[in-house]
Amino acid sequence: MKTKLIAFILISTLISSCADNKNKESFEGIITYKISFFPKTNNAEYNDYQKQKNGSKLKTYISKDGSFKKEYLSSGEKGFDFVIYNSIKNKIFAKWRNIDTTYASSCSVNNLSLEEEKDLPIEKIYGQECEGYFISGTDPKTGQKIILKYFYPENKEYLNPIFYKNFKDGFYDKVTEKMKSPFYKMSVEMENYTVIFEVEKIEKTTVNPKLFEVPSGIPINEIK
Repeated sequence: MKTKLIAFILISTLISSCADNKNKESFEGIITYKISFFPKTNNAEYNDYQKQKNGSKLKTYISKDGSFKKEYLSSGEKGFDFVIYNSIKNKIFAKWRNIDTTYASSCSVNNLSLEEEKDLPIEKIYGQECEGYFISGTDPKTGQKIILKYFYPENKEYLNPIFYKNFKDGFYDKVTEKMKSPFYKMSVEMENYTVIFEVEKIEKTTVNPKLFEVPSGIPINEIK
């Protein structure tokens, strides 16, 4: 009888938890990140180019329907201008400052093969105890290895992973299912450099839907 009661409590708790998540509204607002660049080579020209791609500040607009826009506020002349994710189309639209073309790509395919996945020790970020998550993969075509480290709080800003279930690129479906939250810190480690994004400011606010529209008048190149 006691075993049945415990099982009932566990099942009831699980059902209640799933229902709560289903009824939760996904976070909508603006998150500003500071960007740090750490080179691993002595090639100054290469390092400068990689550093200017992101700049030192990123503003991310997130819609409650899962769409988001990243604005690279201080990237260089050959750096990123913006990246838009359309959750309905499951596509990324990206533009560089020095190119008058927007590049579109489906997020339904992951070009990386999974190598390792594990939890990391807790870090305190933005005044919050943040869980750590490590995931790495390799591009079979180039042999390039990418290591991603995410740190995120629990029971703060809720991000509904249902919007990203088909976002396979970069393991983002797995990442959002794990975190269920915007990251407070992310580290992208490549062979020759590491880039770290760390939260500076979080604003829960209504975001103008027009921000998630790809600017008109600029050619779109579909990458297959």
